[in-house]
Amino acid sequence: MSRQSTRLLGVFAGVLAIAVVAVNLTDRRTAPADELLLPGLKSQLNALDSVQIVKGDATVTIARDDDQWVVREQDNYPADAGKLREAMLALADANKLEAKTANPDLHAQLELAGDGTRLDLAGDSAQGFEPVSLILGKAAQGSNRYVRMSDDPQSWLIDKNPGLPADAASWLQKEVIDLAANRMKAIVISHADGEEIRIVRDAGDNLSVENIPEGRELSSISALNNIAAGLQNLTLDAVRAADAAAVADLRSTYTTSDGLVVTVQRFTDGEEAWYSFAAIQQKAESPASDGDVSGDESADSAAADGGDAAPESGDDTEAAPDAD
Repeated sequence: MSRQSTRLLGVFAGVLAIAVVAVNLTDRRTAPADELLLPGLKSQLNALDSVQIVKGDATVTIARDDDQWVVREQDNYPADAGKLREAMLALADANKLEAKTANPDLHAQLELAGDGTRLDLAGDSAQGFEPVSLILGKAAQGSNRYVRMSDDPQSWLIDKNPGLPADAASWLQKEVIDLAANRMKAIVISHADGEEIRIVRDAGDNLSVENIPEGRELSSISALNNIAAGLQNLTLDAVRAADAAAVADLRSTYTTSDGLVVTVQRFTDGEEAWYSFAAIQQKAESPASDGDVSGDESADSAAADGGDAAPESGDDTEAAPDAD
């Protein structure tokens, strides 16, 4: 037999091996039209209390805390309830397209073994919630995914690919604060060495430095505009609980024309900069001046990484990923 014939036989043998694997992964059963993977889930979503996602060594627990959802692994910081709702509705609406392998030895090929993503849902049993545990495997054709129940070797191809990353930071409520620069009436920046910069807006709506040292002048008005925009459209990368013993190396106090006072403190930890935020709404008859933060209504403070931010707790978060 020639070398060329031998090579061709080798190619055919490879094709045959692939075909055998493909047959083993497919059960040849097609699920009935519109057969839901989790038939009772949609009606139970309002009773859902906890969503845990596990992949390898990473675990994310998103849990209901009173009227909001929080990420346990991120110091119970508010979770993105909209993202959670979207993922849960996709799962609740998922239909079985085709039965796949029930052979545990082949699960790894669909990422339905130890390399899969385990999803555990828990809720209020008094409201009839039945716990759910399943394994999410590879995506297929972009919008589909392989899944199986944790206690069942039978795998399925479903018509949804719910976004359920096992990265805690990706579930955080990213929006922190958004105050337009033109709302700023006064800004006081205090350094740890006692140096202080006071920026004020005059009657002509212009910003200026109130306490420029003698013999010095402002290099550019655009620098003041940039500082005034410091609280505009802030988002966060990560959060952690504030350390009460930590000493800030920079403190900035922003006072708006309608009496909102936001205090930002910077804490340097090695090469990282973390920021805490606190807000107070002053009475209209007692407007803030020169960075005074006394007032009547205060908002919680938190810490955020990298100059992005930490929002006030959950004013706009949804109470549950309901099915409406």
